[in-house]
Amino acid sequence: MQAKILLFEHPNFQGRCLEITKPTPHLSKYCFNNEVSSVKVICGDWKLFEHPDFEGEKYKVCQRGGPCCNGEYPFPMAWCGENNEISSLYPIC
Repeated sequence: MQAKILLFEHPNFQGRCLEITKPTPHLSKYCFNNEVSSVKVICGDWKLFEHPDFEGEKYKVCQRGGPCCNGEYPFPMAWCGENNEISSLYPIC
């Protein structure tokens, strides 16, 4: 199965949603830079980064992770991050 993650602009999976299936060094390309406030990991594990080009603080989110172990991270503290700070990400193979 192909890696897939859904990024949401507001906590609790609200607001605009962006589906990502490949390494993305610049969320600004999708007008989503520093806009991520919740995440659903559909398939695979992912690294989220504070800055473009996979730089800065990094956070791992997993298909079986999150507060309920179902890949859902309803707010940034669920991945030990800050609100609106994700700028790049890639799947971990």
